[in-house]
Amino acid sequence: ITTTNPPVIMHAKRSGRINNLFVADKEKVTSGQLIAVMETAASIVEIESLKRILDTVNSVNSLEKNSYPLFSDLGEVQSSYSMFLKSMADYSTYIRNDLYANKIQSYKEEINRINEYLISLNIKESLLNENLNLERKKFIRDSTLFLQKVYSESDLENSKKEYIKNKLTLQEVRLEHTSKKIELTEKERDLNEFIILRKEEREKLESVRNEAFLNLKADLNIWLNQYLLISPINGTVTFTRYWSVNQSVTADDAVLSIVPDNSGEYIGRINLKMHRSGKVSEGLIVNVKLSGYPYLEYGMIRGIVKNKSLVPSDNTYIIEISFPE
Repeated sequence: ITTTNPPVIMHAKRSGRINNLFVADKEKVTSGQLIAVMETAASIVEIESLKRILDTVNSVNSLEKNSYPLFSDLGEVQSSYSMFLKSMADYSTYIRNDLYANKIQSYKEEINRINEYLISLNIKESLLNENLNLERKKFIRDSTLFLQKVYSESDLENSKKEYIKNKLTLQEVRLEHTSKKIELTEKERDLNEFIILRKEEREKLESVRNEAFLNLKADLNIWLNQYLLISPINGTVTFTRYWSVNQSVTADDAVLSIVPDNSGEYIGRINLKMHRSGKVSEGLIVNVKLSGYPYLEYGMIRGIVKNKSLVPSDNTYIIEISFPE
């Protein structure tokens, strides 16, 4: 015989002593209320403070906006919390210093200066090319005058020298232009490398931070599940074998039970052998004899078959009986 909302049995998840017991026998409790703390190296005060902090974090992207205390008494969770703090510190240091950002800015400024210088070289090259054309025309004209015996050989040589000089100057500018283009390509390549390295470094630190955060939350939830007994329902506590602090319990022991405020209707569950079970069907009125109830003195309990399992298990059907009276 049970109810639709049966009592909840709280089992110990690990062996050890009961460190704290916050309720008394037959005391009313509410869903989510802390009932007991098993033996642990952690301070329940610090654990609860850490849980409140983590519950306020909506996403990992808001982590850097929060400040975290230097808890030192988290016991089994201390290692995860220390790793989390280190990952947060590493990420904050990276964001604050951002050495790659300084290098990227410096390279961008250098690239801008090179581009400006290339523009100047293009203008200079255009002017020199125009001047070279004039000198070439002058040299051709002087050569004609020399053939006509108007110019001396010395004048022609000076004209040729000036033409060659301008040609060399133009060639030097073109070489410098090529050199600067190569330098620009190298600077742009280095800039792209720094941009990629900066992105990779940030993503790596974000990944480590996020993983440390998730590990901390997971380890905290494991600790809460292992070391705390928390009421899952509203009801009344009842002690059986354990009732005081410092009692030793074994893993999987039933420490206490909680009877719900609203137990619901009484129902019965019977294991019925397959032999001659064909007449049992839903709606059948049955008389139930209970070993703990003196049916010879007070009679049997009348019930109605509410449900019968569709298939047997270990040659038995599970029969559910309701007691409307």
